[in-house]
Amino acid sequence: MGDLLKAMEALREELGGVEGEVTLGLEALQGEDGRWTWRLASGPATHTMCWRPGPGVGRAGEGIGLSLAASRQEPWNETQEAELLGDLDAVFGPPGFDSGARATVFREIAADVGEPGLRRVLEGLQRGLPSEDADLDRARHGLARLLERGPSGSRDGARILGRLLERHGLGRVQDRVESRWRFGDGNGTT
Repeated sequence: MGDLLKAMEALREELGGVEGEVTLGLEALQGEDGRWTWRLASGPATHTMCWRPGPGVGRAGEGIGLSLAASRQEPWNETQEAELLGDLDAVFGPPGFDSGARATVFREIAADVGEPGLRRVLEGLQRGLPSEDADLDRARHGLARLLERGPSGSRDGARILGRLLERHGLGRVQDRVESRWRFGDGNGTT
């Protein structure tokens, strides 16, 4: 863990004044000696790390003030990519102006509440239950409105998104949503 801690300290310095949550794709490699090494993934990752900079210091021994959540993801292939994009199209609609707006609202809500909050919001939508937490209830209301306008509707859209989070994690889903409904890239959104 010492090498990973040093790498995280270096990354914290690199990210400087970034506020909010950063999701990093990581590849884990086990050497012949049994030790694990980690490197940033250049493509779809088998692991993700959610980085929430906190009020720590960056020197070894003093802590670095981070909250980390790692999730194991299945190896990725073209069939899974097509299925994921097809499910996202079923929620937001094929790339275009309206679906791009829905995707943007989804990304903003997910960024505001994080993966655990988003899972709770989606569960509440599937069951038709409001949240007792004011922030999550606002997110539930916003997500319900955007899903109602999508091809699958509110409950089915929530079910699809919940299943995608379970299978792929928020990092991978967010990455595909962002790349598929990117404004100004010629895919029908402006």
